[in-house]
Amino acid sequence: MNWKFWLGLLVSIAFLYIAFHNVDLELLFLSMKSINLPLVIPVVLLTVLFYLIKALRWFHLLEPIKKTGLSSLFSSTVIGFAANFVLPARLGEFIRANYIGRMEKISRSSSLATIVTERLFDVFTILLILLFFILVTDFPSKWESLGRALKTGGFLFVMIFIVSILLLIGLKEKTRTFLNIAEKIVFFLPKKIKQKVVHVLQDFSNGLVLVKGPAQLLAVISYSLTLWCLSIFQIYILGLSMGLLS
Repeated sequence: MNWKFWLGLLVSIAFLYIAFHNVDLELLFLSMKSINLPLVIPVVLLTVLFYLIKALRWFHLLEPIKKTGLSSLFSSTVIGFAANFVLPARLGEFIRANYIGRMEKISRSSSLATIVTERLFDVFTILLILLFFILVTDFPSKWESLGRALKTGGFLFVMIFIVSILLLIGLKEKTRTFLNIAEKIVFFLPKKIKQKVVHVLQDFSNGLVLVKGPAQLLAVISYSLTLWCLSIFQIYILGLSMGLLS
């Protein structure tokens, strides 16, 4: 019951108010009453499985830095995603990196770097799924513009992804060069803060280790595909429970 608890409670209340202050609560209650509850139960179970698979994937990404306990990874993942529900800009990822860092005595910057690597696998998986659906979907003539927009957006997404990968590879392979450039960019900062920025970048580059070997890489790719297929299945079941799908 220290100040962090009360601050967390205050932040939660504030964001809950922001989320619900313009919502018609009576209509929300009626909508919830119409939900098919037996279909919601599998979604809850699948959510637990989702976090467990994410923890297993994170285990392989963290293994080159330190072999961590699955319970620590699972609790960090759940805490991080809980924070994402109330904090903007996915700030829960920083909380997740900080929590596992404290639990397993790992550099916070290094653990954050593994989360960035995790996101790259997610983007790669989404691009694969998007490409699959674009290739197998026959857009009607009236939706032709939508098909073009999806293809253009997919192309831009791929370009951004490739540039991000190249920058991260550059940071990993040419760390000293990147740190020198970063030092010049933040030249206006006081010396202590500038050194801290460079140190954080150094730790971050240490965490940019893909995986230990081909078996681990295959496991991470398999977990990524499973996670996104699971997410699609969860959305489908929720749609059924709300009568949005048949």
